[in-house]
Amino acid sequence: MVATKKNKIGYGTIGNIWVDFHKFKNQVFYRFLSSDKLIPFCSFKEFSKFRSDDSKVKNFKSYPELMKVSFEYTDKFGEDANYSWVNRKTVEVLENVSDTYLIRLAKKEMGINLKHKIPEKIRDTIRLDFYNSCTVLFINFEEN
Repeated sequence: MVATKKNKIGYGTIGNIWVDFHKFKNQVFYRFLSSDKLIPFCSFKEFSKFRSDDSKVKNFKSYPELMKVSFEYTDKFGEDANYSWVNRKTVEVLENVSDTYLIRLAKKEMGINLKHKIPEKIRDTIRLDFYNSCTVLFINFEEN
């Protein structure tokens, strides 16, 4: 087992020492930044609980960073979003995912199986209009 960027899942502190965390199969290992030696830590399932709990791992940051993305699916009046009804959902994804992946994920999460037109990217938002439907889907990148 060799620690690489591909198997790195994040970094944080154990005690007062900064370490990198790596995942191999279903086990999590850590290594000191000054060493290449991997030390067993726990199962990945247990590690998921530790990430939000500062008792074992402090200052944990996932690698690559996670970002929040929100989806809004609503009706249209003309070309504008009407919001007479709206479905919203927020998910966390890795920061380096493509727009195509986000579009597929948004349609899957919102239960949409309609064909969409060319996406419009406006600042931190992707707008999807659909053929033969008076609906629109917004994909918004949220600040952490």
